[in-house]
Amino acid sequence: MKKIIPLFILAIVVAATSCKRNLCEGVVCNNAGTCEEGNCQCPPAWTGVACDVRTNPCDTTPCYNGGTCNNGVCGCPVHTSGADCSIQETPLHMVINKLAIGEFNPADPNGVLWDNGSPPDIYPIIKLGTQVLYDGSPYRKDEANYNTWYTYVLGGDSITINDITNSTYRMELWDYDGGGGNDTYMDGFNFTPYSSTGGFPGSITMNDTTAYHNKFELHVYFQYSW
Repeated sequence: MKKIIPLFILAIVVAATSCKRNLCEGVVCNNAGTCEEGNCQCPPAWTGVACDVRTNPCDTTPCYNGGTCNNGVCGCPVHTSGADCSIQETPLHMVINKLAIGEFNPADPNGVLWDNGSPPDIYPIIKLGTQVLYDGSPYRKDEANYNTWYTYVLGGDSITINDITNSTYRMELWDYDGGGGNDTYMDGFNFTPYSSTGGFPGSITMNDTTAYHNKFELHVYFQYSW
């Protein structure tokens, strides 16, 4: 009797398994789709419950650097190439033609207001390492407001950059206190003019997320030459 009970249970399991409903019965999968567990698995270029909706080939065709997709093929802007437009043609040189101050901290790192509470007279500097390439002190903005946008069009002082991947370029903001070494450094950021990814942006925005630096927003604008 002990042997009969396990055999009886096994027979029930086998019978239940054999009676399991085929979930794919009656399911139609078009265009070479296959059914799995009652759902159609569609081949590339087809979608929908029954694989009868043609997909847009551009849905799976990324085009970088401003490229546009047409029927699955990327059309690349000038100075870019590759199937996905990700290859950039490196510029021969770049030119810094404008600077901007978007915002600055109204107080120094110790919390003391600039110029004993009077609005500071601000100007930017561009450096390569320790070499000053542009000194904006002659064009300083007197009694500047900390959250007003100020621009400096360089014109004849535009800076030509040949070593465009050099990471030691730097933009600084200073408070003019009469010149002659008396001016006060406010803040500054290093930047690399060109990256082989990300296209050819017309400007770089420089700021930081740390407590003092996050109140500064500096901008440098470029032109590219090939």
